[in-house]
Amino acid sequence: MDVAQEPDTDADDAARAVGQWLARPTGDKEMPADGFNGYFAQRKRKLAAQAAQLADAACAQIFVGVVVHIDGYTEPPHYELKRLLVQHGARFQHYLAKAQVTHIVAAALPLGKERKLAAYRVVRPAWVVDSVRAGRRLAWQAYALGAGAGAAAAVARPPGHPGLAPVVDRFDEGLNRPWVRRNLATAPGFVARYYASSRLHHLMAWKAEMQDLVGRLRSQQPSAPSDGRPRVIMHVDFDCFFVSVALLQRPELRGKPAAVCHAQEDAGGSDASTSQIASCSYAARAHGVRNGMLLGQALALCPQLVTVAYDFAACQRIARAFFAVAVEMSDETQVVSVDEALLDVSARVHGEEEAVALAEEIRVRVRQATGCTVSVGIGPSACVARAATRRAKPDGALWLSLDAYLALPLSVGDLVGVGGALAGQLAAAGLQTLGDVRQAGLARTQATVGDAHGASVFEGSWGRDAHPVKSDTRRQAFGCEIGWGVRLSTADEAEDFVRQLAQHAFSMMRDAGRWAGAVTLRVKVRREGAGRPAKFLGHGVCDAVTRTVELRERDAGHVAQRCVEALRFLDVEPLDVRAVGVRLHRLEDELEAGRGVKEMLAAAAAAAPSVAAAPLSSVACAMPTASQVDPAVLAELPADVRREIEQHYAGATTSVTSAATAAPARPSTVSRRGRPRKHAPLALSLKQQQKQRRLTDAFRRVERLDEVMPSQADAAVWADLPTSVRRNIARSYVRDKPPVAAAASVPSEPEAAVVQPDTEESDSDEPALCGARTVSDVCSLVERWVAHDDKGALPEDEDALADYLAALVRAHRVVMAAEVLRHLARCVARQPIAAWRRTLSAVRVRVNAACSAMYDAQLDV
Repeated sequence: MDVAQEPDTDADDAARAVGQWLARPTGDKEMPADGFNGYFAQRKRKLAAQAAQLADAACAQIFVGVVVHIDGYTEPPHYELKRLLVQHGARFQHYLAKAQVTHIVAAALPLGKERKLAAYRVVRPAWVVDSVRAGRRLAWQAYALGAGAGAAAAVARPPGHPGLAPVVDRFDEGLNRPWVRRNLATAPGFVARYYASSRLHHLMAWKAEMQDLVGRLRSQQPSAPSDGRPRVIMHVDFDCFFVSVALLQRPELRGKPAAVCHAQEDAGGSDASTSQIASCSYAARAHGVRNGMLLGQALALCPQLVTVAYDFAACQRIARAFFAVAVEMSDETQVVSVDEALLDVSARVHGEEEAVALAEEIRVRVRQATGCTVSVGIGPSACVARAATRRAKPDGALWLSLDAYLALPLSVGDLVGVGGALAGQLAAAGLQTLGDVRQAGLARTQATVGDAHGASVFEGSWGRDAHPVKSDTRRQAFGCEIGWGVRLSTADEAEDFVRQLAQHAFSMMRDAGRWAGAVTLRVKVRREGAGRPAKFLGHGVCDAVTRTVELRERDAGHVAQRCVEALRFLDVEPLDVRAVGVRLHRLEDELEAGRGVKEMLAAAAAAAPSVAAAPLSSVACAMPTASQVDPAVLAELPADVRREIEQHYAGATTSVTSAATAAPARPSTVSRRGRPRKHAPLALSLKQQQKQRRLTDAFRRVERLDEVMPSQADAAVWADLPTSVRRNIARSYVRDKPPVAAAASVPSEPEAAVVQPDTEESDSDEPALCGARTVSDVCSLVERWVAHDDKGALPEDEDALADYLAALVRAHRVVMAAEVLRHLARCVARQPIAAWRRTLSAVRVRVNAACSAMYDAQLDV
C-alpha cells in the first residue's frame, strides 16, 4: 500500500483502531453485527464519555457552545488542551465531523489540509490557553492559523452547492443539504424571497398600510357628532378573501371547490402534502375543508379540490379600494385586518331599517369597487355585530338586537380574544357557553382567568363593549423581522444580513413618504444551553438584545451602516444569532423632514419674535432646577448669558419667587426622556439650590478621580490606590469640602436675602445616597453610575445602593424604594452587559429581604 505524502490524522486513527481489533487476543468480543461502522460508533461514544468525565462546573464556562477538534501535535499537549476545553464548557470531538465542529486547534497544517479547512476557524493552541487565563473567550481571529485560515479566506465550495459556502451545523439540523442551504439567510436574495412568499408578512404589512391609509383619509373627512344616539356598529368582512381575489382571474372555478395555498396551481398535490390552506371556497367547505387545514387532509375529504396561487398584488389593490369605501360610508373606521373592518355609523342611521339599508349600500359599493362580495353584521356593539356577520355569510347583511344576541347558543370561543388556551381554562371551570358565564357572574369569571380577561369575557357575554370604534392613526414605525432560517457562521454574514433587512425596512418607509429619526436593531441570541429548536430552522429559545441609534442622513446606505454599527456594539456571536429585526421610528412626513434647520429656526423666530429680544428673567419659560444645570455647558456660554443664568439661580429669594409667579406658563411636564412628569418641579430656596449643585458637581468629579485628589495626598501613592478606595476618598473629600470653583461661581448677596427656613435639618434623618435624598437626584445618580461603568458595578457600590434602598424600606419609604429600583432596571435594560443584570438581581434580592422583614411581603418590581 502506498504511503500518503500528507499525514491525515483521521485516517491514521481509524487505521490504528482497526489494527487494534485485528490484533485482539482470541476470545475477545467479536466485531458488532453492523461491522466496522458499529465498532467505530461504540468507540466514539466511549471517548465522548471519557471526555465528559473531565467536566468541572466550578470552572468558568467560557467555551459553552464551542465544539473543538485538535489536529496533530500541539504545545500544550493534546490531553492538556482537551482538559482545559472540557472543563470550561466546550464539547470535544476526537474525530473531525466538519458539519458540527466550530473550531479546529492546530499548531501547523500541511498545504492540502489547509485548503480543505479554509472555511473553518483554525486557531493556534494559544487561543485556548489565553482565553482560560483571561477568564473569557477571546476573539479567535487574532489566533487564526496562517494567512489563509478562518472565515476571511477563500471559502471551499462543497459539491452540489455552487456559489454557496458551507454552514457550521452545531446541532445536526442538516443545514448543508441542498434545499436547506438555498433557503438560509446567507443565500442570495433570501430577504426578498422571504417577504415575497410569506403570507403572514403580507397580512401584517397590509394591515399597517391600511391603518395608515385610513388615518390619512379620515383626517381629510371629519366625523359627524352622534348627538347621543344609540350606538350602531357594523362589522364588514370579505367572503373567502384570498379565494375571491384569486378567482377574479379564474371565473370558471366559481361555485367549485377551490383553495389558495403554496402548492403547484391546478396540480392538487399529494395526500401527504403539508402545505397549509389559507382560504377555501364555500363549495370546498361543504366537503369539510377548513382554513388552516393541511392540503393532504383536505384532498382526502375533497379529491376534486383545485388549488390556486396567491395573488398578493391584487389583494393589496382590492384592500385599498375596500377601505376607501369604508371611510367614506362611516363616521369612524377601525382596521381589524386586511379584509375586515369595524364601522361606527351611529350618526348616519336611525333604527334598524336605515342601518340595513346603509349596509346594503356598502355591499354594493364594495362589489363595484373590488369585484368581490362582503358580508355585514349590525348591532349595538362590536361583539354583537361580529355574531351577526357569522349569520349573514355568505354575501348578506343582518341586524342583530341585543335580546336576540343573548338568546343565541354562543360558546366562549366565539368572543374575540378568547383562544384555545383561555377557552380551555373556562371550560375546566364549567364555563363553556356565554350563558354559563352570565350565570357564574363577574367574580367567578375573574377568579378563573384573571381580572382583565375575566372582565372582557363577562362583558362580552352580555353583548357589551366599552371600547369605542376609533379610526386608526398613522403608523408610528416601519420595520421588519425574520426569525426563520437565520443561521450565520461569520461576522461578515451577519452584517450583510442586517444590511438587507435595513434596506428592506427603508424601502417600506420611503414608499409611504415618511422619514425616521432613529433606528432600533433587535437581535435574538440563542439562550445559553439551548440546543436544536423544536421548529425546523426556527429561532427556538432566545434572549433578545436591542440597540437604538440616531439617523443623521436620509438614505438607505446610511440606515444600513447605522444598523451594522449597532450590531458591532452588541458584539453577539454570529453562530448564536437566531432572529434579526430592524425598526425605524420617530417618523415625520417627507415635506417636514426636508426642511432644514435654518428654515425651522426662522419659522420659530417669526412665530415668537419678542422672546429672542427679551431678558431671561422676563421670558415666560420653565427653567430647570439647579441640579439639572451642567457646569461644563454653563462655562461654554457667553459671559452675559452665563451671568444672567447665575443670577437666576443665585439671586435673592424674592427675585426667584417673583420670576416664578410672573411667568404665566406652567412649568414643563415633560422629562428629558419625553415622558410626562408626575409633578412639576418647584422653585427651590437658595440653600437647596446650592446643595443640589454641590451634589451634582461632586458626583461628576467622583468619576474623574485625579481631579479631586486631596491636596495633602501624594500623587504617586494616590495613583497606586485601587479604584474603589480612591472613589470612597474622593466622595468623602468632595462631600465634606465643597469645590472652591462652585462656591466662587455664586455671587454674594445681601445678608437679609439669604435668611431662609432651613430644611436641611429636617432631612438629616432621611436615608441618603452619596448626599442625594430626592427621587430625582437619586435616579440621576443611578443613571450616571450605570452609564459610566461599562464593566459592571464595583461590589462596594452595589452594597451602598442596596443598603440605601433597604434603609428606605425601614423608614417606610417603600414607594420611593420601588421607584428607584424601577429606574435602575430601566437603566440596566439599556446596557447589554451581564454584570449589570447580576447587580440588579442582587440589589432586588436584598431589598425584598428588607421588605419581607418589615412587612412580610415583597416589592412587585
